[in-house]
Amino acid sequence: MKDLYHRAIALFFRFTFWWIRLVPKFVSYGFATLIALFITPFIIIRDRFAGMKRTSMRRNFRYAFGPDFPESHVRYMTFKVVQHLAWLIIDYARIPLFDRNDLARTVTAEDAKLLQDIYDEGKGVIVATGHVGNFEMNGIHGPMFGHPLKTIVHPLRNKHLNQVLEDIRTCKGQSIIGNRRVLFDVKDTLKKGDFIGILVDENTKRKATWLPFFGTVASVNTTVPNMHRLTGAPIVIVATHRVKPGHYEFVIYDVIRHEFGEDRHEGEKAIMKRILAATEKAIRKYPEQWFWASRRWKRRPEGEVLDENELPPRLLDPVWPNFFKQD
Repeated sequence: MKDLYHRAIALFFRFTFWWIRLVPKFVSYGFATLIALFITPFIIIRDRFAGMKRTSMRRNFRYAFGPDFPESHVRYMTFKVVQHLAWLIIDYARIPLFDRNDLARTVTAEDAKLLQDIYDEGKGVIVATGHVGNFEMNGIHGPMFGHPLKTIVHPLRNKHLNQVLEDIRTCKGQSIIGNRRVLFDVKDTLKKGDFIGILVDENTKRKATWLPFFGTVASVNTTVPNMHRLTGAPIVIVATHRVKPGHYEFVIYDVIRHEFGEDRHEGEKAIMKRILAATEKAIRKYPEQWFWASRRWKRRPEGEVLDENELPPRLLDPVWPNFFKQD
């Protein structure tokens, strides 16, 4: 019975993606906006009554932008994020329609040359990104340039839906690395001089290192610095932003080549600080294009004392999103 249910869900998404590719672009994005307008009030009410103890967009806005972030801004940001997530489904479904002409409009000549130069070093390339913009688009740039890319993806429990999503992810030449033999596959791929893609903005449950992110500490792991140390492959922090429906902008935010000293852990922390700083910069460029409902700040340091607003200590004064005026 469970398998039948999973098959039905997978069939629904396969049909939905097919329909999205069939209709004109403005129709699909317009319909997604209507859905976002309908859903947003329910999310605002739910988050309002959930309080600060439960992960929600409202709580994460307060973590990032401080206790003085007005309710009107929370409501507006919530709609923009929901709209982005709805549009992300359209973006994802339309990946098979993306071609080299679109790629030329997405990636600047300077960034294309920089990627080519890094690839030509022959050490492999670690492509680090977050849930920023259309992060799935990052997986098709390398293969469309003629450079193999493997991306680390956690498979869904629904194997049928997972196959539907994987069919789209791999349609332009990207390969997927699942949970098994990850370290072996990563080392082998980088040894061949190819690209590895990995997300770096997720909450870490084990062996966390606490580093600044949006003015307060967040838990991170040191997988990417370890890859860099073991293989010598440079780390490229990227994001693909949606500048308007169906049009994207690929940006390289930092390239890291770190010389490790005697203290390996300090070297790993230094790398992760740069990665988090570059990721935050990418989010601030289009602040609504990040997954603000994530559990990014769910795990907290042991013994941390919250303030009267149930917020953690801040390392820096909060900076609001660029489309809001801050006194």
